[in-house]
Amino acid sequence: MPLQNDFQSTNLLRRYFVAVTALVLLIFGGYLFHFETSRKSALDQEIINVSGQQRMLSQRIALLAHWLSHDELKNNWISSIMVENIKDFEHNHRWITSNGMSLGPEIESHYFGTSRPNLDQRTQEFARVSKNLLSGKQNLTQSAKILKYIEVEASGPFLKDLDRAVKLFEVAANGRAERLDIIQRLAVATTLIVLFIEILFVFYPGYKKMQFLIQRLNIKASTDDLTELENRSGSLARLRALFEDSPKKIARTVLFAVDLDDFKGLNDTFGHPAGDQILQNVAHVMKQTLANDERLDFYCASRTGGDEFILWACVSSLFDQKTVVRTLCQQLDQRLNKPIKIRLLDHQIHECNVSVSIGYVLGQSPHTSVETFLSRADMALYFSKSRGKGVATEFTSVMEHSGLTQKTLNPAFERPEFS
Repeated sequence: MPLQNDFQSTNLLRRYFVAVTALVLLIFGGYLFHFETSRKSALDQEIINVSGQQRMLSQRIALLAHWLSHDELKNNWISSIMVENIKDFEHNHRWITSNGMSLGPEIESHYFGTSRPNLDQRTQEFARVSKNLLSGKQNLTQSAKILKYIEVEASGPFLKDLDRAVKLFEVAANGRAERLDIIQRLAVATTLIVLFIEILFVFYPGYKKMQFLIQRLNIKASTDDLTELENRSGSLARLRALFEDSPKKIARTVLFAVDLDDFKGLNDTFGHPAGDQILQNVAHVMKQTLANDERLDFYCASRTGGDEFILWACVSSLFDQKTVVRTLCQQLDQRLNKPIKIRLLDHQIHECNVSVSIGYVLGQSPHTSVETFLSRADMALYFSKSRGKGVATEFTSVMEHSGLTQKTLNPAFERPEFS
C-alpha cells in the first residue's frame, strides 16, 4: 500500500487547510472587530465631546446676546463671534443627530420624541431666535423679549435637556464599551479555544504523522526493497556512527563481505525472478544467523548491490571474537549450502544449490576509517573468490602488499572441513 494511503495524506492536507483557513478567518475577523471597536469607541467619545460643546456653546451664545444688547461700541465684534458660535452650534447639532442616534432608543426619544418641544426642536428654535437677534430688525421691546428667551432657555429647560443629553451619551457609550469589551474577550477566548482544539486534534496529530512519515521515508531510503535488508548507504551511515560515537567498540566489531558464487549463472539459467528469490532467501538466512547469536551486542546485515552483501557485528567479548567469527562462517555455510526451492516463470518448483564466499576483517584501531575497514574486507573476499567456492578468508596485513601467495591466507573455513 502506498505511503500516501497509509498516512491519509489527502485528508491530512484537507484538515490542515481547514484549520489554517479557520485560523486566518478568526485572526482577520478579530482584526476587523478590533478595528470596528476602536472606531466606535472613538466615535462615542467624539459624540460625548460634541454634546458637551453644545452645552458650552448655548451658554456662550446667551452671554454674547447679553453683551450685544448692552455694549453698542463692540456690536460688530460681538456679532461676528456670535455668528461663528451659532454656526458651530447648528453644525454640531446636525452631526449629533446623524451619528449619535445609534447609541440607543432613549437618546433618539430625547431628541425626536413625541413630547413637545423635544431637544431637536429646542435646539433649532434656539439657533433661529439667536440669528433673529443678530438681524437687528427688531425694536427694543422685541429685542428684549428675544434676549429674555435666550437667557431663560440657556439657563433653564434647554440647558437641562443638553445636560441630560450629555449624560445619556455617556451612559450609552459606557454600556456599549462594556458590551464590546465582553464580546472582544469572548472572541479572544474563542480564538484560543479553536487554536487549542486545532493543535490537539489537527496540528499535533499531523506533526506526529509527519514524523512517522519522515521516519518511514528514512527507513525506505536506507533499505533494500528486494531483501528488506539495509542498503549500502544505510549500513555505512550506521557504521560511521559507530566509529564516531563508540570508538571502544571498534576493536570488537567484525566486518564480513559476502558474495554469492556463480550467481550470474543461476540468474541466466532460471531468470531474474528466480534470482530475486535466491537473494531473498540468502538475506533471510544471513539476518537470522546474526539474530540467533547471543554473543553479539548488535549487528547489521545489508545488501550493497547485485549479489553482494555486507554483515557487521559487535562481539560482546573480545576474547571470543575469533570463536564467534568461525561459528558464524560455519553456520552461514551450513544454512546456505542447502537446496533452495524457487518458483520458475512456468510456476514449477525447482531446487538449486547456493554457496557464498566470505572475506572478513576483525576489529581495527579507533583511528581506522570506515573506508579502510571496507576495503580490507573486500580484499579478503577477493582472496576467497580466487581460492574457489565456499571459502571464508580473514584479512591479514600481508594482503596489502604485493607478492601474495596462498600461504599468506588465513582461511576460516573451507567446505571440506565440514563435510
